Amino acid sequence: MTVKQAIAGAQCPYCGSTGPFEIEVTTTMQLGPDGSKALALDKARFDGASRCVCGGCNVSGWVKLFIPSKTTYYTVVLLYPDYLEPQYGDGVYVASIWSQTPEEAVEEVQRMASQANATAVCLGNDEDEAEGYDELPPPLDFKPLAVFSGKCHLERNVHDFS
Repeated sequence: MTVKQAIAGAQCPYCGSTGPFEIEVTTTMQLGPDGSKALALDKARFDGASRCVCGGCNVSGWVKLFIPSKTTYYTVVLLYPDYLEPQYGDGVYVASIWSQTPEEAVEEVQRMASQANATAVCLGNDEDEAEGYDELPPPLDFKPLAVFSGKCHLERNVHDFS
């Protein structure tokens, strides 16, 4: 889609701002010994999966999430993988995001959980387990337990009831 097509009707799903937005785009550049310049910036392209940042509140997400009629706020609860918890089943990751479908919400929250736990994987639960972990835990290792429509606040987790 072109810039004009995408911006028409776009709105931040968090604060309601209608722009400006920072969007990752694909364009053609001219590179030379004197530097570089963008060619035909009006033909820059992006799609619904391109990253977008609201200039009003700095919330970021996919461009498709900035189309208000097609998004819903979801709260996703994920189970931590066994190698991140001393006792499997004790830990959950909870996040609320705007998404077009519950499935897309789960995928995005799994990516968020993976990035949030990069240090835990690098350190491991003990020194022996730390060997070999030098990257993010796979997002699919965080198993979905529940998806709620709307924003839910976690009042108590499993540790509160031990």
